[in-house]
Amino acid sequence: AFFDVEPYATYRNYFKVYKMAAFSEDSGVTQTDLSITKNTVFNTQFTGGSSITVTYNTVFNYALTLPGMTSERLKNLLIIVMVNQNRYAGTCFMWTDGRAIALCPVSRSTDNYNDFGSILIHEAGGHGWSGLADEYIAYPGATISSASVSTYNAWSTQGFFSNIDITGDLSQVKWRQFLGLTGYDRVGAFEGAYYYDFGVWRPEESSCMMNNIHYFNAPSRE
Repeated sequence: AFFDVEPYATYRNYFKVYKMAAFSEDSGVTQTDLSITKNTVFNTQFTGGSSITVTYNTVFNYALTLPGMTSERLKNLLIIVMVNQNRYAGTCFMWTDGRAIALCPVSRSTDNYNDFGSILIHEAGGHGWSGLADEYIAYPGATISSASVSTYNAWSTQGFFSNIDITGDLSQVKWRQFLGLTGYDRVGAFEGAYYYDFGVWRPEESSCMMNNIHYFNAPSRE
C-alpha cells in the first residue's frame, strides 16, 4: 500500500523496509469509547473519533532492537504500527527531530478511501514520512485560530507542513515554484485546510491529506 502511490512508487528502491512481530496477550485493541479493554503490547487504544494512542517508548524500544538501529537513526525511521482492529481510524505522532509513529488499523472497509491502504498512505506516507499537515475541514465556517497559527509556524520553521500556508498570495505561497509550469495546472491557492475553512490555504483542490485519495498534490510529492 505504501509504495502504491507516487512519489513512493518511483523511489521504492531507496527505502529499506523492516518487519517485526509484536505479540499481545489479547487479540484486538482497547476501545475506550466502546468500553472494550484489551491487554496489548503497545497499550494501543482507540479513544474516540479517529484518534488512537500508544505508549511511545515501548514502540521505540521495539524499533531499537532492529539490527544496527540507534537512537540517532530513529530520527530517520518511520514506524508503522499495524493495529489489529477492523475499524476506520488513524493517527500519526510526529516529532520535530524526525521520529514518527503512524498508527494504521487494518480496516477492511469496502470504501476505497476508508480501507487499510488508504489510511496507511495518509498517516504513514503523508504525515509520518513527509511531515505533511491535514488538509480537511474539521471546523466548517471557522477562521484559523491564533493558537493554530502558532502551532503551524512552529512546525513550518522545522521543515514540516509544506502542503499548507497561511497566505494565499500566489507570489508568496510555499509552492509558488510550481505556478505556471507546464503539467502543473492544478496548482494554485485554495482556501481551506488544517481543519479550518478560512485563513489557511492548500495547493490543489484535492489530495490524500484531505480525503485519503491515492494522490499527493505537487508540493506534497516534492
